[in-house]
Amino acid sequence: MELYRKAYERLLKWKNKKDRNPLVIDGLRQVGKSHLAKTFGEREYATCVFFDLRFDGNARDIFSQSGPDKKISLDRIVQRAKIYYSDKKIEPNNTLFIFDEINDCPEARESLKLFTPGCGYDVIATGSLLGLSDFKVKNIPAGYDDYLTLKALDFEEFLLASGVSEQTIARVKESVASDLELDTTLLDVLHAHFLRYVCVGGMPKAVLRFLETDDLSESREVLANLLKDYVADFGTKFKEDGTKAIDERLFLKTAKLFSSIHLQLAKENSKKFKYKEIEGGGRSEEFSDAIAWLEKTGLIVRCFNTSAVETPLEGNFMEDKFKIYFPDIGLLLASYPIALMSEVLSGNLGAYKGAIYESIAADMLYKADVPLYYHEDTLRHLENDFLVENGQGIDVYEVKATNGRLTSAKALLESNSPYKDQIKHVYKLIDKRYGEGLFYRSLPRFLLGFKVAAEKQATLASLRLPPLPKI
Repeated sequence: MELYRKAYERLLKWKNKKDRNPLVIDGLRQVGKSHLAKTFGEREYATCVFFDLRFDGNARDIFSQSGPDKKISLDRIVQRAKIYYSDKKIEPNNTLFIFDEINDCPEARESLKLFTPGCGYDVIATGSLLGLSDFKVKNIPAGYDDYLTLKALDFEEFLLASGVSEQTIARVKESVASDLELDTTLLDVLHAHFLRYVCVGGMPKAVLRFLETDDLSESREVLANLLKDYVADFGTKFKEDGTKAIDERLFLKTAKLFSSIHLQLAKENSKKFKYKEIEGGGRSEEFSDAIAWLEKTGLIVRCFNTSAVETPLEGNFMEDKFKIYFPDIGLLLASYPIALMSEVLSGNLGAYKGAIYESIAADMLYKADVPLYYHEDTLRHLENDFLVENGQGIDVYEVKATNGRLTSAKALLESNSPYKDQIKHVYKLIDKRYGEGLFYRSLPRFLLGFKVAAEKQATLASLRLPPLPKI
């Protein structure tokens, strides 16, 4: 089964650019980077050459710096590739080189600057731990690269993989963009898929295993093994020569911090991340490097508190106050006891004290490439769950298990609030229901990803200016 990935369209746009530079695809391990690149190369190019830089020593040798000048050149790389990949017809303007796991070959990283626009050969480089080696800063001069961070499948991609038609997806998108309600039958079907998505998540191997077996225990096993693999990478650092080493002290700190995330999310009150919950007396200075490590590898997503609910949100975030979420809802579910899956499938998403509700919203916003922010007023004991900036102001998304009151959101709109003119919409995310309040609209929580995508499209459309008259 072939999984549809929205990122494929991004690759097509890159290929159609006249001045394209090498494209670097980073992202969490096992998120589908290599498969996406290979699928794209085999479909869109006459020749696709895959350099396995992790396991194939001969592929790495192609980039070795030899000869009297000890420098690698584009011609030398191409000639060596023609010899090693003799079954491939490597010709200019028809060939894509894929440098897979480029972090494992410093010479290949350095060679990217040779593949300038017009050189005749396109390059896609992939890697899982690129942030740890400061890849974007040290290895490629500014202006010589494009970047794509690949994430796990979002709910729309999961629906398509599950057999929901493109026509149905288009109907959902049109409805959400126009603020029109979907009929009950379709909502029921979407909700059933959504409950499965919460349990399985969007990691490609887990999705495929579930679709092949229709067995959640099978997909959970995939996710549990992935989590073990991620833990094995903890503390990895890259030396100047590109070789990897494990910092044992960093490994232990990262393991302690990571294992506390799902427990902190399940707390009754504020989900704000607390260092003291990692171990007694824990402080930020002790774990700041572990936080940075997890964030650079894509294993955590931080949602920052803002000092004010006004644009730009980025200019108001507080670096020392944040929540931490998993980058994929399936990975979170795999961290809890397996019995939780039964509760989720029965519709009880409120299990574990709201951890699931907020994490679902974080999953959908993160995969829609939306920065995560919330606002907490400790003096008034008010908290707004998620703030999303758009072209006309700020949308407030409140996560509710039931028809709870929106006291915190209402406070933002009061006549004495300094932020009332900043708020464009207030949405209450609940289960399969719509609704209209005096100042808010209720939205089925599984439509959040579609809603923020529609808002993005509306913002982009507002930037398209009519042609100026000739004078």
